[in-house]
Amino acid sequence: MITEQTADDLYAALLGRLYRDARLVSPRGLVTYEWRGLNLCLVDSRQALITMPERKLNYHFAVAEWWWIAAGRDDVGFISQYNKRIADFSDDQKRFAGAYGPRWREQIRHVVAKLREDPDSRQAVVSLWQPNLLTIKTRDVPCTLSFQYFIRGTQLECHAVMRSSDAWLGFPYDLHNFARLQAMVAGELNVAPGPLYLTLGSSHFYERDKERIFECVQ
Repeated sequence: MITEQTADDLYAALLGRLYRDARLVSPRGLVTYEWRGLNLCLVDSRQALITMPERKLNYHFAVAEWWWIAAGRDDVGFISQYNKRIADFSDDQKRFAGAYGPRWREQIRHVVAKLREDPDSRQAVVSLWQPNLLTIKTRDVPCTLSFQYFIRGTQLECHAVMRSSDAWLGFPYDLHNFARLQAMVAGELNVAPGPLYLTLGSSHFYERDKERIFECVQ
């Protein structure tokens, strides 16, 4: 497991691991460097925003996407104002089939109620996966499978499981979004946000981003 206190340190460690040890694969014919079954821990989930200058995040999009998910939205119109490329994943240019927001918004009420009833519960889970891919054809297949929330001690932990995590393009925003959602749940339960854990089935980067990742690693 890679464990770091802040997002910048965690991201630097992740990119270093991938650059040194990732293996070559080619899903959909795209040259990709991958490490499977990677576990990460951000000890202080309040420090989840990457500020590494070499990465040059779109901070307006980071905040907008977090709010868009928390509000339970799946529309292209709002979020594409902050990132025009994201519309490419919509099947009809109106909504996203794999949007986390509606699923999270619907299930988080159960999570809060369960943890109020039983703070030691292991049943506080939000499922984000789309189970009907044999019958539903879409370009927007969710990368995140689930969030599980635990109250341990005086803190709320979040354990996120992802089938696929693009270390360059998506991971910095996912880390921020997951931590902000975790903080919202913690606030509802009147506890402090604790560590954020991530299990990544495939952590990877594409050939096109290799030089930029090298700059960050250096």
